[in-house]
Order: sequence, then structure tokens, then C-alpha cells
Amino acid sequence: MPQPFQKDNLYQNGVDTVTDFAFDENVARVFPDMVHRSIPGYATLLTVMQAVFRHYFKNTPQPLVYDLGCSVGGVTLALAHVLPADSRFIGVDNAAQMLIRYRDAIRQANLNERVEPIQADITQMNLLDCDAICLNFILQFLPPESRQLMLQRCFDALKPHGICFVAEKTRQSENTQAFHEQFKRNNGYSELEIAKKRLAVEKIMQIDDDTTIVSRAKSVGFCQITPVFNALGFQGWVMQKKTTAA
Repeated sequence: MPQPFQKDNLYQNGVDTVTDFAFDENVARVFPDMVHRSIPGYATLLTVMQAVFRHYFKNTPQPLVYDLGCSVGGVTLALAHVLPADSRFIGVDNAAQMLIRYRDAIRQANLNERVEPIQADITQMNLLDCDAICLNFILQFLPPESRQLMLQRCFDALKPHGICFVAEKTRQSENTQAFHEQFKRNNGYSELEIAKKRLAVEKIMQIDDDTTIVSRAKSVGFCQITPVFNALGFQGWVMQKKTTAA
């Protein structure tokens, strides 16, 4: 059984060599603390998602929701709390250690009958027809040339009236970047930790500006794209599939 989540201290040591960021056991054991201390308004983002999904699916029989890149289960747990008891979730992650934590969180929340965890590459797996898809801070870790194709796969899997919720860190001005670093200092990260984390993620996380993200979504067919969250450049959109004939 996994141990309780711990405080993020991964970059406190004085080792000069910084390896590329990976969703391994070290990250899995501190992930909730890392996310809440690094992403401005993360708790609010989850409550926004709850409002959006409740609005769309409170009267939908047996809605099926994909949580792609489900990590340790924060999104699935938040949405399961507000959606009807017959709603179903498929949580997908390619990181084995994250999925171990996800399964444990689902078990502790008594959601085993509603949630199916799958270890897979989201860019390669077949998606079932579904009502909603969550892509929370996932596209930014895919190669830029794969992001529109991933959105296309999501669009194709959604039923009419279905939604894709996308949250991403977006490219910002120097001032906003400075505000974000101050946010992390306020949450207890040292200058060394901030610098090392920046080096660790710079190769594997290439961020887009918001117009690029929206343009990709429009290109694959999403007809209604509503911005619903923005905190120091961390943004969220509700993207709805076209519901009427052309």
C-alpha cells in the first residue's frame, strides 16, 4: 500500500546535476503538494471543473468521463463527488507509480465500481465514445506536433454535446512569470528549488500561448470554446463538440 503523500522537497539538495523531470515514484509521493504549491489557484480550478461538469451532466444518464493523464486522482475524485452515482470514469496514465497512487485513492474513496484505471499512452490508445474528457496540464508534456492530433482524437471520441476540459500553463510576459515565481516563494520554495525545477522541466514541457491552444481546438472542430480559468497564465477552457449539422 502506498505511503501517505509527503511534502515536495525534491529539489532541496545541493547536487549540481539536474535530471529531466519524470513522473516517477519520487514525484508520485509528493505530487498533490507539488501541484498546489506550484499551480496558482489549483483548488479553485477543481471547483470550477465541478461546476462545469455538474452543469452539463447532472441529468445525463450514465455519463462516461475520461481523465487522461489522471496522475494520482485529484480530478477524478473532485468530479465523482458532484456527478450522479451512475457516472463512470476511465483514468489513464502511462506512469506506473502515479497509477498506483490513483488506484489507492479510488479504493479509499469507495469508487472502484465507478472508475476504471488504465496504464496506457493516451496518444496511442483507442478512446470509447464518451461524454467528456479531461486534459489537465497534459498537452504541454506532449511533443508540440502531437498536440493537435491528440485534440482531434478527443473530438472524435466525444458524443454530440460532449465537452473536453483543457487546462494548460501558457506562455506569458516576464512580469507574469516573475509573479508566478513569487507565488512559489510564498509557498515555501527556495530560489534553489525554483531554479532546479525550471531546469528539470524545460526540455519536457514546451508551453504554448493561449491563442495557439484555441486555434488548434477550432481546427479539429470544437465549435464553442469558453475560457473558464486564468491564474498567472495557468488557463482552463471548456471545449464543446459541434451539436448541429453543418
